Amino acid sequence: MFRDDLKEGEENELYAASVINPFLGVNLKKNPNSKGTDLIDKEMIVEVKFDRKRKTTGNVAIETKCYGKPSGISTTTGTHWCFVIGKDVYLSTVKEIREWLKEHHGEYRMVMGGYWKASLMALINKKQFNQLFIKIPNQQK
Repeated sequence: MFRDDLKEGEENELYAASVINPFLGVNLKKNPNSKGTDLIDKEMIVEVKFDRKRKTTGNVAIETKCYGKPSGISTTTGTHWCFVIGKDVYLSTVKEIREWLKEHHGEYRMVMGGYWKASLMALINKKQFNQLFIKIPNQQK
């Protein structure tokens, strides 16, 4: 399972770069020194996530802790956070997400999930997600 997820994650990173680059006029590439960030350019550092449960739950999970320690959105050194959902790519700034999570605490659910249910995650519903993220048009079609 983990190896499959890792492979799918790497494929999604490349796909996200192929959609974001022409839209924003950047040159995102795989981060060779990745410590929680996936894509890098001189303008931005992007953490890429995918959430296969979005289609069934309507929610997207944003990790805040793992094994009781800050992780995910709480510790990323990235400037941007990206979700690949199917063939759609969504982007937001880390700063906006962190501020939104603080300002709207109590308006979203916090749940344990991920491998071994070790991650504390904020479940963001579709309406909240659309307030936070912009859909990047795929200009490759």
